[in-house]
Amino acid sequence: RMDGGRVIEFGGVEQEEDKQKYMGRPHDLKAFDELTHFSESQFRFLKAWCRTSREGQRCRVVAGFNPPTDAEGDWVNRYFAPWLDELYPRKRALPGELRWFAMLDGVDREVKNGLPFWWPPNGPSEDQELIEPESRTFIPSRVEDNPVYMALGYKKTLQALPEPLRSLML
Repeated sequence: RMDGGRVIEFGGVEQEEDKQKYMGRPHDLKAFDELTHFSESQFRFLKAWCRTSREGQRCRVVAGFNPPTDAEGDWVNRYFAPWLDELYPRKRALPGELRWFAMLDGVDREVKNGLPFWWPPNGPSEDQELIEPESRTFIPSRVEDNPVYMALGYKKTLQALPEPLRSLML
């Protein structure tokens, strides 16, 4: 508990079905540590309750992660493809650049901007839905960006790892 009645709640979702215990519970901040250890299903499900009933209260989802070390975490590379995928079919995103995404016909797609639009574009009006895109960004970091870790010699720990883990973590 913090001053002003604010609460920070820590939780975990060790098993896939553990996400259900957070269903319907609003939080104005959803912060994920080591996102690649979550399934895409858990992440998308949990972020659905990033909401508030307080006018003017900003809501945000933040996630920190290292590169995936197994196939289960590869979804994170796809989620942040505009920043991470050298073969991304559109113009690559710069670090911290906002991009806009919408779930269209069950596919997470990058869209031109954050303006609402009707989907499907040519469908009869009674079949169309007004889609409001979500923003997303990615800010890369390296061990050298953390002066505490650098001062305490963490870089040499990472340098001692076998490849390909060494390169991934550095």
